[in-house]
Amino acid sequence: MISFRHLKLFVTIAEQGSLTLAARELGLSPSSVTERLNTLEKYFNTVLFIRTTRSISLTEEGDILLNSARSILELFYELENNIRISQQHLKGNIKVSIPSDLGRNRILPIIKKFMDVNPNIGFDISFCDEYIDMIATGTDVAVRYGLRTDARLYARLLNTNKRIFCAAPSYLKNFDDIKHPDDLIMHNCLRLRLGGVIESEWPFIIDGHIVRKLINGNFIANDGEVIRQICINGLGIAYEYAHDIVAELNSGRLVEILSEYNIGDCELNVVTTTSHKQPERVRQFIHFLIEKFNDEPCKETANQLF
Repeated sequence: MISFRHLKLFVTIAEQGSLTLAARELGLSPSSVTERLNTLEKYFNTVLFIRTTRSISLTEEGDILLNSARSILELFYELENNIRISQQHLKGNIKVSIPSDLGRNRILPIIKKFMDVNPNIGFDISFCDEYIDMIATGTDVAVRYGLRTDARLYARLLNTNKRIFCAAPSYLKNFDDIKHPDDLIMHNCLRLRLGGVIESEWPFIIDGHIVRKLINGNFIANDGEVIRQICINGLGIAYEYAHDIVAELNSGRLVEILSEYNIGDCELNVVTTTSHKQPERVRQFIHFLIEKFNDEPCKETANQLF
């Protein structure tokens, strides 16, 4: 029979990428780690890691087990921490990285509310639309679209969102109706630069398939909020996340175009480093963020919060 310690060992091996490093992390001998891993693989009757003299990587079955094991450990540590500190006050700093537009308009008000009920908590916030190395930067929590395969990170679904094609009426009035993605070749497309890479194409659903079309334009920025403002001012067409432009769509300052070619929803995730090592203040903030984000409607601005 396997136990909690077997699952903890398995997750640690996956995160460390090494049996030796996992043994050091858990204070075990290398032989004990190998023995427990063999017990786990025997129990599930499958190979969980592909092991060579130089590397170790998850098999398909191992990847499935990793997701489930993390969920089980998360529940256990949550229970353990809730019992241990149920009478304690949260304190300390939380380092957070959040998308520019979404962060200011949706997440910053939630952070303010969390600070109201936890006055001993401080925040170090970076507004960033790019993926960052959370380990190297010491970031506790990041909110990001989509998923990146990294065994060191743990993602929880915050919500779903989608990017939509939009423009200001003041821009559209100067052109014929935009009816097909190919029409964008004649338009000024406002492009994001993420991780040093400038958008050169946008994806569309055409005849049931995702097709990427080349775009061009004379305005580039690494900040989604800047792109939104430029779009509102009538300088071109933007590919914006729906959560970020709810107010503009409702007011008519922006108009959605090419909706029938939109590729649909993508995941918006709360990303942390290994879940079982999170301080309680980080764990509580994540729960608070997920609850409040999905309870509250989109708002236009986050002005005058503090």
